[in-house]
Amino acid sequence: LTGKADELRAWIGTSNWDIVAMTETWLREGQDWQLNVPRYRSFRRDRGAEKRRGGVALLVKEDVTAVFRGDITDGSSEALWVKLRNKKFMITLLGVYYRPLNSQRKLEEQMCREIADSYRSNNVVVVGDFNFPNIDWENHSVK
Repeated sequence: LTGKADELRAWIGTSNWDIVAMTETWLREGQDWQLNVPRYRSFRRDRGAEKRRGGVALLVKEDVTAVFRGDITDGSSEALWVKLRNKKFMITLLGVYYRPLNSQRKLEEQMCREIADSYRSNNVVVVGDFNFPNIDWENHSVK
């Protein structure tokens, strides 16, 4: 996203999406202006000052009720969650994850726990960049 904020705003400006999820935003503290998109609220989780790249973000249209849920992740995984309520008052949890290519098993287990725990009493949608190169998504198999 760094260096492509104008392109992002132009792309979103020609659409009518309620939600835009992003991974590998590469944002740092103080770069809030890069996610300033008219008619959208932004939620983000940066990787941190000590690491480069990474990061996740959500843009949610202003007419969609969205509440940040910091209680779902303990901060060890690169993720963020929001609770959404649509015009029919249906509530959905939306999680966006970025899993670095060479993640340790501990991080994968934490991500799976967070997703499983969120399913207990909610409608859930999980999106992201999971970097599992051995999964054949078209044939639903593992290479």
